[in-house]
Formats: sequence, C-alpha cells, structure tokens
Amino acid sequence: MFDSLPAYRGGEAADGTWRLYRRDIWCQLFFGCISASMLLAPRLSFKSELFDSELFKGEASRVRCSPRKLPPSLLSGRMSFSDAHLHLDLICRRISEGRGLARQLASAVREHEISEAEFRLLWLLSETDQANFEQSRLIEGLGISSAQVSALVEKLRYQQFLTPVIDSKDRRRKYWKMTASGRKRFKAILATVRQKSRHWVFLDRSHEHSHSPREDAA
Repeated sequence: MFDSLPAYRGGEAADGTWRLYRRDIWCQLFFGCISASMLLAPRLSFKSELFDSELFKGEASRVRCSPRKLPPSLLSGRMSFSDAHLHLDLICRRISEGRGLARQLASAVREHEISEAEFRLLWLLSETDQANFEQSRLIEGLGISSAQVSALVEKLRYQQFLTPVIDSKDRRRKYWKMTASGRKRFKAILATVRQKSRHWVFLDRSHEHSHSPREDAA
C-alpha cells in the first residue's frame, strides 16, 4: 500500500496528494479494525465476571432466592439488559441490607463491650470445638484484611475469649479456639442477639424456619 504512494517532490500539488493518500490510509485502517471486530464479536462473551451465571447462582443461594422465581436467562448466563438490571439491583439491595444489619448487630452487642466484627469472629469459631481455625480462614470468613483480623484476635485474646494453639508439626502455624470462659460469655451474648434480632428486617425471611446446628453448640 505504501509503495503506491507518489514521492514527495515539494509544492502544493504534491503536498495535497500526500495528505489525500494519508487520509485514505487512516480510513482503511479504521474500517479494517471495525470489520475485524464485527467478525470476532460472535465469538466473544458480552458478559463480564459480574454477570457470570455461577456467581449469580451463588448469590441467589446466599439470599435463598428460588431459581424458579428468576428469569431463565439469569441462570443460563445469557443475560438481557433487564436481567442484568435485576442482578445489579439484587446486589445493591444485599449491600444495603448487610450494612443495616451490621449496624443493628453492633447495637445489640454493645452492652457486652464487643464490636460487631468481634461477634462475627466468635460466631465463626463457635462452629467447632477443635483448634483448627487458622487466621487465613478468619480473614476469608470475615471479609476483612489480615491486619484487621490480627487486631481482633489480639483484643479477644486479651479479654480471654480466645486462646492460641501452636501446630505441633509446624510451630509457625497458629490456630485459634474459644476458651471455656469465652464460650460461656459468648452464649450470653448470643442470647441477647437472638432476642433483639427478632425485630430486624431481612430480604428473605425463609431462614426463620431453618435450624442451625451452631445454635445448639453455642
């Protein structure tokens, strides 16, 4: 394509011809890119990770939404604009609901002189009597940073809620479990939360009829 261009010899005519050829080159490149994108478009997925069907299925499961109530395209991965709007609306409402419940939980446990995050950490540890809860699992379960989890466990350790257990095979690994007195105090805190949480507003109230084995363990 460039070999067919006339040599620049100076003067207005030659300069004008060069500008015309240069404009023609850019036009060909521009429309060539458009043509290529149109050919490749059917092979590309229009959805992002936010609209991934597996992600939505997990979110729907967390809020106990029945798949029968959802548009088929949400579960198949082929999302229309209205379905994507529904998905985002669900996410926004979940975030808003979560923050509201966090404030209510913080208010409920304040009289016991612990924070909402500390209560959730103790709730995670109440799942088991075994000392197999590494700090990495606490980070994942609480959804906060490693530094924040370290601060929480140190405070709860100082308040004698927790005790560390060193791995006998690898002394660099530390596990956490609740102390006997910590479990007793947590049981009293849990009774307060159960009483006050009856008046909290949830997105889906189907969980009220479910049974949690952790409640008996606490």
